Amino acid sequence: MRLERPALALSEIKSMGPDHKEHNMYLKSLTVSLSILLAALSLTSCASSGNASIKSATLASIEQNVRDGVTTKDQVRAVYGDPLQVSFTDSGHERWEYIYEKSHASVGNYIPVYNAFKYSHSGIARHLVIIFDKGTVWHHSFNESPVNRSSSFYR
Repeated sequence: MRLERPALALSEIKSMGPDHKEHNMYLKSLTVSLSILLAALSLTSCASSGNASIKSATLASIEQNVRDGVTTKDQVRAVYGDPLQVSFTDSGHERWEYIYEKSHASVGNYIPVYNAFKYSHSGIARHLVIIFDKGTVWHHSFNESPVNRSSSFYR
């Protein structure tokens, strides 16, 4: 029967004296490196863009705030702020777009070598389109959909 020696605690290693200075330095540098890596991952793993005003919007909340034939441009702007894009339809109606996207990096992005060939992230996108006729909402639509994007060395 083989007896295994239990792992030493950091305090035990420190108390062993000058013979283990190199080991102590290694543990300290490893701890610092891991801390930096975890901090970097937490800062870069999520991203969001677009109109934060629709960040937590649902179909029910949109229907409560935007009513065809009733809600005015000023009321929409008061609730959702300025749109990300403004354009005009072929028939001359003003069209406002609110877009919000939040995504996070996939786990594979942090695997050495693998991440050199493939990068991907996924999340959720919300899209609100409002079309006005003479300053009043004529028609609106809202959708929420999953977002999966990737790029790779090989296509």
